Amino acid sequence: MSSGLEAHITTIAVDPLLHGRHIGMKIMICLMDAAIERGGRTVSLEVRKSNAGAQAMYEQFAFQPVGVRRGYYIETGEDAVVMWVDGVNEPSYSTRLNGLREKVTGKAPGEPTPQA
Repeated sequence: MSSGLEAHITTIAVDPLLHGRHIGMKIMICLMDAAIERGGRTVSLEVRKSNAGAQAMYEQFAFQPVGVRRGYYIETGEDAVVMWVDGVNEPSYSTRLNGLREKVTGKAPGEPTPQA
C-alpha cells in the first residue's frame, strides 16, 4: 500500500482452511482504514480472474472491475481482474466500512464489547 491520493493493495491471502471466518474482510477493513488515514482517495488491486469469492468480497467494499491484466500471474499465466474504488475518503464510504465492521464483529463501531 502506498501513501497519497492512490493506494494499491498488492497481496492478501487467507489459508483455505480458515475461509468463512471473515478473516479476509477484517484484513480489508484494516487496509482500507490505513489508506484513508494516509489521505487515500482511491484504492486499486488485482485479483485472479478465477477467484469469484474474492471478487465478491471486494465488491462489498465497492470495488468495481475496470480492466484485465493478461497473464498477470506468472506461475500460471492466469489473467488478473483490476478492481478500483473511488471516494474512500467520503463520509458515505465511512458508513459502508462501518457496516462491514458490524457485519464481521457483530457490533457497531464504538460499541463496547460485552463482558463475560
